[in-house]
Amino acid sequence: MTISTLVPLIGHTSASAALQDCMLGLGMKKMPKGDSTTRVRTQDKLVSLEFDPTESYMGRNVREPVGDGGFTLESFDVHQGYLGELPFGLSLAMERQQVDAALGRALDEDPKAEVQTYRRDAFLIIVFYGRKGRKIDTFRFTRPNVHSAKRFNIELQAVAAETPSATAQPLSAPELLSFLGASPDDAAFGAWLDQHGIHDRPHAAPGVDGHGAASDETLREARLSEIDENERHGVALIYESRENHGRLFSAEAAGQGYVLKQAAFYGPGVSGRAGFQGELPFGLRFADGPAQVQEKLSAPIARRVLHGLPAELWVDKDWHLNISYTADASRVAIVHVRRPNRYDLEMIGAASSEASRNAPDLEKLNAAIGLAVDDAKLQAALAPLAWNRDARDEAGRGDEFFRYLKSHGLSLYFRDGADAGTTVLAGYRVNRAGDMDSAGYPGPLPFGLAFSTRLEDIIPRVGRDPDAHGVAEDTGYFLWNLPGFRLHVLYSLIDWQVYRVTCSGPVAG
Repeated sequence: MTISTLVPLIGHTSASAALQDCMLGLGMKKMPKGDSTTRVRTQDKLVSLEFDPTESYMGRNVREPVGDGGFTLESFDVHQGYLGELPFGLSLAMERQQVDAALGRALDEDPKAEVQTYRRDAFLIIVFYGRKGRKIDTFRFTRPNVHSAKRFNIELQAVAAETPSATAQPLSAPELLSFLGASPDDAAFGAWLDQHGIHDRPHAAPGVDGHGAASDETLREARLSEIDENERHGVALIYESRENHGRLFSAEAAGQGYVLKQAAFYGPGVSGRAGFQGELPFGLRFADGPAQVQEKLSAPIARRVLHGLPAELWVDKDWHLNISYTADASRVAIVHVRRPNRYDLEMIGAASSEASRNAPDLEKLNAAIGLAVDDAKLQAALAPLAWNRDARDEAGRGDEFFRYLKSHGLSLYFRDGADAGTTVLAGYRVNRAGDMDSAGYPGPLPFGLAFSTRLEDIIPRVGRDPDAHGVAEDTGYFLWNLPGFRLHVLYSLIDWQVYRVTCSGPVAG
């Protein structure tokens, strides 16, 4: 596979089998994902592909993109140091006169400019010169768009999209779901992914300095890698760290790496995709409406709107199933499938849990809101956590205290007290297992709530309507102003359960 193979693939989308195969042949296993990874590079960074969201690409080009992927290859760069064969007989060792001889006269008015643009067949070759305009730094290969055509007086003609190469063999949903809980590093799962042309893998953010800190960009890329939206097959593979998966799904010892947590199957036309072409699990069809789905599955345990689409939820001891419908609720749009976690099983009465003795007493903690960090009542509330002098000194140095977040799912908040030099407890938050990479708060929540409490049971347990209520794309909250403290309950619309609980001081006045 050579770089020249990429030239006719400019204008192909991220769902193009030909483009994916070419990239794989050049050692590029990643595909564009979101704004932070629209540029894909070879490992040595000497070749880089620039993708554009397909909708944006179509707004600047009269030539239709090939395929129905969310991103389209707009150009690719070859940088100084690349030793392979280049398109059109070019070489990074050429002088200006040699480039002119190979490509003809440049389109730019100034022949001595550090950037020169040439036209060859249906393509533009942009040459970036460095070192006083003599030595080539980069070749860029692209097609004329409406902006470059206007600049260089190029006449563009609308060209219908090429017929994409044969689509990939449809995935087997049962085979894919059999790998739930498996790591892509496992031989069997890794081989299955490679067999179906799925080469992206989840990864943690590497450190960029001697202390192991990661940049914002590498953190975003690592987070994006946990969701592999494979346009070629119309599926999304959703991974989770092995540590968090163990906290939620099993009692196995935590380890490194990632495992497959969930699979999503997209219907035709959803997010511009061709959609999943295989047979859906549970006898479902994308043509099914809610009535047909219920005939096959029974009544759902929840109905709500997720990310702008009407959705229904089913949970049993074997499966956790979320089905989103088209906006008019006429047919299935997306099917999300995973195994039930510990909170799901508790929610349906298939499992139970006992409170840990190592959990701090939240009733005592509520009573300690507003007390100084060295007050005996606060020390008693936090006794299971060794609220020692070192911890109290740390609390006095900042507003947020996360020492117990990972081990106990507990964060503490502090503020300056009324007396000069004092620090008092302003409130706390408890997280469920897996949330913010925590082991989860293991004790009872206020008012008999639990992280497995269903949404419709939250208000009855508190005993009165909330003072405020809000809903986002996949979460919501209730807020109560209670005697002595404020109670904020964040819930998950996806899981239909309590997600976080925050208590803070009462509103002044």
